[in-house]
Amino acid sequence: MSEIKLGIIGAGNIAHEHLKVLKGIDDVRVVGITSRTNSKAENLAKIYSIERVFDDSSQLFQQYSLDGLLILVSADQIFEVSKNIIPKNIPVFIEKPPGLIPEQTKILAEIARKHRTKSFVGFNRRYYSVFHKGLQIIKDHGELLGI
Repeated sequence: MSEIKLGIIGAGNIAHEHLKVLKGIDDVRVVGITSRTNSKAENLAKIYSIERVFDDSSQLFQQYSLDGLLILVSADQIFEVSKNIIPKNIPVFIEKPPGLIPEQTKILAEIARKHRTKSFVGFNRRYYSVFHKGLQIIKDHGELLGI
């Protein structure tokens, strides 16, 4: 299998969590990262041996032919960033939520369909410890009657 080159947009806490996982996958190399906060991107680049830190995503695309891109920006930025990235037809992982309102998510799905871009949205709540704790409470005390 040939090496998979990934780029990352966003350098917050969730980026750190994704990078911890990616670090342990053979044949995956994160080649570039960009963020609104350059110092955060530089810090993650040092910790995870990311080759380059870019001021914006266009520089990342000019420098590398990426096999995939992770959009890990804050929830209020995901829609705008994603709608500009999806047309580049690079497989993209979008951290949740893809839109703050359903219409935004529908727009992103339409753009992905139009450009035939493989796109994936994170949904990891089932792994949260609080989720498992809630399930255990329901199991211990009986059926959930309302929220």
